[in-house]
Amino acid sequence: MSSHILVIDDDADLRVLVRVALARLGGYRVDTARNGAEGIAAAKSLRPDIVLLDMTLPDCEGTDVLRSLASDRDTKDIIVIILSASASRRSEPELAELGAAGVIAKPFNPPTLVERVKTIVARVRP
Repeated sequence: MSSHILVIDDDADLRVLVRVALARLGGYRVDTARNGAEGIAAAKSLRPDIVLLDMTLPDCEGTDVLRSLASDRDTKDIIVIILSASASRRSEPELAELGAAGVIAKPFNPPTLVERVKTIVARVRP
């Protein structure tokens, strides 16, 4: 199953790591964005199946991006997975209420990242 993923994260090295891991180990098509505004615009134009979203971005909080994606008719059906060191298990229910399908904590190893993405997507769209 090949899906399209948009990674929204301000860390250039992490964007490369995630892109390579998801493409090589998961067979995903991957695009990236450096900040919230770029990520929202990319989600609207590219219409990915999945967004991996960092919570701490230079221009806004990840929750702002999450709310924006969830409230826009063109992006509301995109599966959003939080990929962040700042999201804790305690905040998972709060993030779910805002529209997040799941949380993957940083740091991670590439094979685990791919498996977690697959698990979360399978739970949301069985």
